[in-house]
Amino acid sequence: MKNNDWVARLGADTNMPQIAKVKYIYPDGDVADLIFYSHTGEKLGRVSPAMGGPKGFEPACGLDTWVVIKEPKFDKLAEASWGWGHLVERQAA
Repeated sequence: MKNNDWVARLGADTNMPQIAKVKYIYPDGDVADLIFYSHTGEKLGRVSPAMGGPKGFEPACGLDTWVVIKEPKFDKLAEASWGWGHLVERQAA
């Protein structure tokens, strides 16, 4: 995984996985700042309460449940009436 990769949290909910773009990977490689997107392609930035912190990205996310994916085809994901996990393609290693 590297900066600017698209990632999905497939372990949490395979039907409606969270989608994000890697902003910055911390030196240890286990934590990253992520920019969240909806399945329709809307940039959400941060999804937890900012509490005075950054609003454009989610800081310090553990990467243990995230996988690198191909750039999402948001037009196809948006058409899915329930669940889009089957439309998210993992990036080949």
